[in-house]
Amino acid sequence: MPINHSFRIAGIYGQPNMFALLLVTSLLVFTYKSIHDEKFIKYRFVMLKYLPFFAIAVTFFLTNSRAGLVSLSFTIFILFVSIIRKSYLAEDKEKQKIFFQILFVLFFAFLLGHLMNQTIIGEGGREFNVSDRGAAARFVFWMAAILIFFDYPWLGVGLGNYELYLPKYTEKAHDLLGFVQFEAVGYTKWAHNELLQLACEGGFFVFTIILLILFWYLWQLNAWLRGRRQWSSLKLYSYIFLLPFIVQSMFSWPLRHPAIMVLFFTFLGLLISQHRYRTIQVSPGAKGLIRAAAFCGVMVLLLLSYHQAKMRAFVEGIDQEDPQTRFPLFEQLARTPYLEQPLLNNMVPRYTRVALRDDDKSFGEQILPYAEKIASLQGGHWQWFNLGLIYHLLAREEEAKQAVRRAIDLKPSEGKYWEFEHYLNMLRASKQTGRPLKEFLPIPPDGGASDVKEVFELHD
Repeated sequence: MPINHSFRIAGIYGQPNMFALLLVTSLLVFTYKSIHDEKFIKYRFVMLKYLPFFAIAVTFFLTNSRAGLVSLSFTIFILFVSIIRKSYLAEDKEKQKIFFQILFVLFFAFLLGHLMNQTIIGEGGREFNVSDRGAAARFVFWMAAILIFFDYPWLGVGLGNYELYLPKYTEKAHDLLGFVQFEAVGYTKWAHNELLQLACEGGFFVFTIILLILFWYLWQLNAWLRGRRQWSSLKLYSYIFLLPFIVQSMFSWPLRHPAIMVLFFTFLGLLISQHRYRTIQVSPGAKGLIRAAAFCGVMVLLLLSYHQAKMRAFVEGIDQEDPQTRFPLFEQLARTPYLEQPLLNNMVPRYTRVALRDDDKSFGEQILPYAEKIASLQGGHWQWFNLGLIYHLLAREEEAKQAVRRAIDLKPSEGKYWEFEHYLNMLRASKQTGRPLKEFLPIPPDGGASDVKEVFELHD
């Protein structure tokens, strides 16, 4: 199991929201089997058959996933409304009874989970708290995705490139929203809204295709709710099983997780199998083009996988104490366009730390072009700060001040950046007056040296 770094249950994926989605689908499958499979769990005492459901539900509520809670609530609400409107289980009172028993067990599991969060962990009520940084940051991520889409409406910025453009738009997104504190502004690879991310990365055409598919799905579900469709229980639940993925992808990034994607496409295959298929006749020439395109796609995938494997082997083989030993190989790999950004993101902070630790100006000169490249390419506040530290190591104080000023502009709530700028100002005053630097800097309580390597921690 992955290490759990918080009070929230993270499960087999090491991430509470992803694990919550798995648990929601488990609860829905249990509901379907309990209602429509007479051979499913049988006990002499009827309530005992809901014990597995209860255990899964309590675990779900202990993930404290708001996105998971919204997806489960919306899905249960759809089923509840369908029963009230007699489009589901219309004449079967016995099956309706099972459904409401499940609702009762779910409610009791919610109460227990909420009580455990309050009394044991002390974090009860998080699912109702929409004012914390995580929730506020999502508004910034969403607004940034919208702004990117407006600037690149037709073709987008390219799939997977949202993370590269985000730092350039966070400040503008924050100012436009007006209600998000700067402390909540962070950095992420995902927009936490699949629709908005596909819009800004794929542009108008990809966004339109996804929107049409989503509209068809919701239109079919609405037609069933209004009694215009007569579906078997399996066909109904093949639609229902997809609802949590769709709802949660509006608040998180479940479809970016390989294991969740496998689960999603499994349920999607179940849905497709419930519809009539149509045979499309294609000419031999078209078949050849399709095969050629598929072959080229596989070759490109294998090439990218090869590059990924090379980068992973390089990173895992790095000596943590002396990563300089493989620097020539780093320079070689960094010349590959596909690997450049992730490799610089991973290795520049490590190399910067070594240069500062050893006060190695020669090595600092070697890594400077890469630090400048990643700061200009991605422009995260931490990257500008790290670049400022390298400039300071090389005694290029004015450029160091410009870099840290850029970091402050991107995240003015980070006190470390202000401290570094103050240090540079005092260094400049020391040179202009000829007085020792220690006269300008506060003396630490333990009497130790006020040194930039001790005062400022490097950002990864």
